[in-house]
Amino acid sequence: MIVSGLFLFSLITCSTLFAQQNLIVHGNFDDNIRDFDTDYEYSYGLGGDGDTGKYYLGNNAHNNSSSMFTFYDHTTGSGQQRYMIVNGHTQSNKLVWGMTINVQAHSYYDLSMWITNLSPGGGSSLTPWLKTKLRIKINGETLLDNWLIPNVSQSNGIWNQVPVQHWYSANSTTATIQIYDLCTSENGNDFGLDDISFTYLYSNIVEANDDEYTTCFETPVTINPMDNDIISPSSIAPDVHFSLMSQPSHGSLSLVSGTTYVYTPNTNYSGPDTFSYKLTYGINDITKYGIVSITVNARPQRTINQHACESFTWTGGNGQTYTQNGQYSYVKPNPSGCDSLLILNLTIHHGEEVTLPAVEECDSYTWHGTTYTQSGTYDYQTTTQWGCVRIEHLPLTIHYGDTLDIPVSACESYTWHGQTYTQSGVYTYVTTNSFGCSRLERLQLTISDEFRHVDTRTECDEYYWPRKNITYHQSVMDSVTVPGPQGGCDSTFVLNLTIHYGDTIDLDPVSACDSYEWHGQTYTTSGVKTYLTTNDYGCDRLERLNLTINNSENIELPEITVCDAFQWHGQTYTQSGLLVFDTINQYGCDVQYTLPLTVHHGDTIDWDPVTECDSYLWYGQTITESGQYSHMSTTPQGCDRLERIYVTINHSTIDTLAPVTACDSYEWHGQEYTQTGYCTYVGEGPTGCPHTEVLLLTINHSSENEFYVTSCESYEWYGNTYTEPGVYYHQLTNSQGCDSMLIMHLEIGEMFELEESATGCESYEWHGTVYSESGDYEYLSENPSGCDSLFTLHLTIAPNYESDMDVEECYSYTWIDQVYQESGDYPRHFTAVTGCDSLVVLHLTIKEAVHHEFEQQTCLPYTWNGITYYYDGYYDQTFEASNGCDSIATMHLVFSEAMTSEFDRVACDAVVWEGQLCDHNGDYHHTYQSLQGCDSIVTMHFSLAEVIEQHVDTVACDPFDWYGHHFEGDGQSSHTFQTLQGCDSTVYLNVTFNQAEIQSNSVSACNSYVVDGVVYDQPGFYQIYYDTVYSPNGCIGSVQLLNLSINDSELMGAISGSANVFVASNIISGIYRYEVDAAGVEGDIIWTISNPDWQIVEAQDYYCLVFVSTPGSATLTARFNTSDCGEMEREFIINAGFFDVSEQAFEVKIFPNPTKGTVTVEAEGIEAIRLTNMMGQVLDSRDYGRSDSVMLNLTGYAPSVYLIEIKTVNGLVKKRLVLCR
Repeated sequence: MIVSGLFLFSLITCSTLFAQQNLIVHGNFDDNIRDFDTDYEYSYGLGGDGDTGKYYLGNNAHNNSSSMFTFYDHTTGSGQQRYMIVNGHTQSNKLVWGMTINVQAHSYYDLSMWITNLSPGGGSSLTPWLKTKLRIKINGETLLDNWLIPNVSQSNGIWNQVPVQHWYSANSTTATIQIYDLCTSENGNDFGLDDISFTYLYSNIVEANDDEYTTCFETPVTINPMDNDIISPSSIAPDVHFSLMSQPSHGSLSLVSGTTYVYTPNTNYSGPDTFSYKLTYGINDITKYGIVSITVNARPQRTINQHACESFTWTGGNGQTYTQNGQYSYVKPNPSGCDSLLILNLTIHHGEEVTLPAVEECDSYTWHGTTYTQSGTYDYQTTTQWGCVRIEHLPLTIHYGDTLDIPVSACESYTWHGQTYTQSGVYTYVTTNSFGCSRLERLQLTISDEFRHVDTRTECDEYYWPRKNITYHQSVMDSVTVPGPQGGCDSTFVLNLTIHYGDTIDLDPVSACDSYEWHGQTYTTSGVKTYLTTNDYGCDRLERLNLTINNSENIELPEITVCDAFQWHGQTYTQSGLLVFDTINQYGCDVQYTLPLTVHHGDTIDWDPVTECDSYLWYGQTITESGQYSHMSTTPQGCDRLERIYVTINHSTIDTLAPVTACDSYEWHGQEYTQTGYCTYVGEGPTGCPHTEVLLLTINHSSENEFYVTSCESYEWYGNTYTEPGVYYHQLTNSQGCDSMLIMHLEIGEMFELEESATGCESYEWHGTVYSESGDYEYLSENPSGCDSLFTLHLTIAPNYESDMDVEECYSYTWIDQVYQESGDYPRHFTAVTGCDSLVVLHLTIKEAVHHEFEQQTCLPYTWNGITYYYDGYYDQTFEASNGCDSIATMHLVFSEAMTSEFDRVACDAVVWEGQLCDHNGDYHHTYQSLQGCDSIVTMHFSLAEVIEQHVDTVACDPFDWYGHHFEGDGQSSHTFQTLQGCDSTVYLNVTFNQAEIQSNSVSACNSYVVDGVVYDQPGFYQIYYDTVYSPNGCIGSVQLLNLSINDSELMGAISGSANVFVASNIISGIYRYEVDAAGVEGDIIWTISNPDWQIVEAQDYYCLVFVSTPGSATLTARFNTSDCGEMEREFIINAGFFDVSEQAFEVKIFPNPTKGTVTVEAEGIEAIRLTNMMGQVLDSRDYGRSDSVMLNLTGYAPSVYLIEIKTVNGLVKKRLVLCR
């Protein structure tokens, strides 16, 4: 609380200076100074039509309007001074009088004024219509509203004092006073206003200033609401009373002493809190309100995430030891600030004991640095990532290698495991046994000599070998063995034959202009051209050239017409003619352009000279000065034309004559003037242009001045005494020297009686007497005319009022001119309709709004409650909550972008893509759905390539093969090559045979077959010619053809597939495919598997699918019949181990999985993908930049389980991919 005696002294000083002084300097209007604000117009005449809303500062209203009373000012009452005479406005809320005055803050002032009614308003002259209603405001606050002038019985009105208004300046240093007339009637709304006074009273100051405090979470704080309040002078402090208006919403107050309290916040509360109080100064009835704001700071909080093994001691907190998972808290004291809350999120980990998958190894196995050579279960102790004990048990099986002796006898040489031996001896080879361990094979070899002759030859297309009577069409190493003597080695004749073939070469395409020369021949048309030569082996070579002939061009352009010049291909032409330009087209061939050109030229035209007055208009230009001017136009051919003209401008003249003063009228150049002003006369000057004379004319008028006078009994005017009412005239000369007629309307007055009504609050002062009870009171006075007047007061004494008002609102409530945001009781003083004090207490309840936030991820656009949004951001919508207040929902809108991708595809024929028929070049589009459900648009740039066909005729003597087709007689065949664009280029071969008679005999044998003493013991297909007879034309007349196939019983029905497979530890087990070589196999195949945990899920003609569900090994057996070797059985060993497929911390989607061919991979920022089989062999590897979606085509791979490695911006992940059919 601030209490100052020095401040009291200054206020007393100001009170002494200003207590008797009217702060409105010209409030009595005597000086005729209009220094006030008003919406009314100043006018002498106030009685005519349209004179409403006007005023005049005069000494008698009857002088300004004959319909107004003869009435004098309030200051003197005798018409010696002025007052404000007002003809009321017909529009509402118009300012009559206003002024802004400097005042002292925290001070009290009185506003007073006098008002009278000035006209009967169209009723009886003795019964005025009292319609004037006042509204008085200071600084926008209404102090008096709808106040009516009290009724009177006399026709000439009476001055009435408007109830004195007390006003407190608070913090204001200026007071804007405004007086309004609320009546809008045209009749009876004429009034006088005088002696407006605004005086200083006193400056006792009691101010309740708002206070702010801050405290820690759940910590009491000492508060004195009056520490910041102002009470001046200090002598009034004992009379200032403190009381609480409201209690805090989130805490409690306890009184210590005086006005000192302890505020204790509620448990677990943080945030703002308030309560209000009031100061009451009883002597001057001053009530001030203050608000105390307390901020309860939230307790600082820190969260600690801790992992521990078995137990954890919280040394940085409460020092306790914990053995269980959980969340623990501790309030840590802070000597220099608020306490902080520590929250411990504790995870307790424990040791573990695991049995690892069984391991089978050969000879030894090293595990954690120790080498084991015996089977058994071994243990190893380590730690987990959290430092806990981990015991691992390893079941270990050790297998061992062995030795196998193999005795062999051979002639000349012997090939074993890919190596040929020519000397007898013991040879070794290391392989693996059934357990996969080392096996030492020892070959005990005996070599005997034999005769061997090798014939090495190189031929084109085919070769006939007489020793075997065979014609060969491909390179071969063949032999004929002649049996040796008993016990000796055979003699072998070996043919090492290399067959080279003629070929066809497609040369790079050639484009030429008009013609092209190739191998001495000139071509003038496009097409595929051929030329027969020999290749590097001396065999026939067919060269094919795809030739495109483009032609030169001569182009005649349409004629062009220009002005002056034309620029074409960097050259400027100014004359008409035929222009020629040579260039080349897009194919590099000559192009000649010819252009007919016509060039027109501009000209210049000079106009006849022109003479004008002041200005001349030429082509829209106003010319005001003499000189030559030009204008650009166009010729009939559209070219520039310059037009020129010389213009002479003569100017008009003006003379100003000496001023003239006249009474009532003045004649000049034959015209009579009755008004003051500038007069002009226009004649012709010496140049023929207008000459103007200007005369300043002052017209002074004779005057008539009407005025109204009311007098008692008689009136003396210019030496004459008048005792009768009437109109009287007197002639004078005015100040301008013209006649002035005075017209007096004289009224001889009598004594009259007037009545008025008044309302007072508690008491009322009238003519120096204070009345405290209602009643009728009389007062005898002299009127302004000096006649006696009897005034009767009908007095009503009204009491002050008090009332309460209950309000419930949302967020805030505006009452009068103040906004309230907290619940509480708020008192306020008003002025009642009686003009008395009215105390209203507002009991306010503020209800809170509901605010809800949520996030919406969607695709463009998004509609929420009828509103469509197109951009990311925060959007609010307001609903009505259960308490009637607004419920604001805030949506955080996040749009997922549509994705686009594109690829090129070249095809040789129409294709169907995503349901669209693509049968011409162009772009095709298809829209998929992304992971976010948004459109993913893929564009295919599709091109159709050209298909080529060629027909070739040939004659043959012997059967031959051509690109997989065997010719033995007349016939046709075709072969399709690939063009540079990957399209089919088909050659159709028409064969005519000088054909021999061929008798075919097909034989299939097991392991070996003897023909003409020759033993065929290698697997393969042979065509053996024998008993050949030649015809006279050199062709074979008859041939015996033996088609021989040798089936190796060791190779027949061999099983192929993955010998080492994997069972993933964190995904489902795999299905693997195994196939039998079908050559020579007849009938059904019976499949069995030795591992009872595995099963054959599908068995077809030549393959089966095995479901591997657990790690281990098994023997896959296939039993079948053969055409040559009888019933056979094949076995295949399969070993299965674990394979971990990594999991990832980020999202990767692979679908569909399993798949039948096409699979989609989706992840953030895919950089590369690599496909491997379960053995780790890389099958495909590709880079993708940073794509979020990749489509893979696996139709070219066999059904199996594959591994897919995906490298993204977030790291590397491996996934298992199952391909089935």
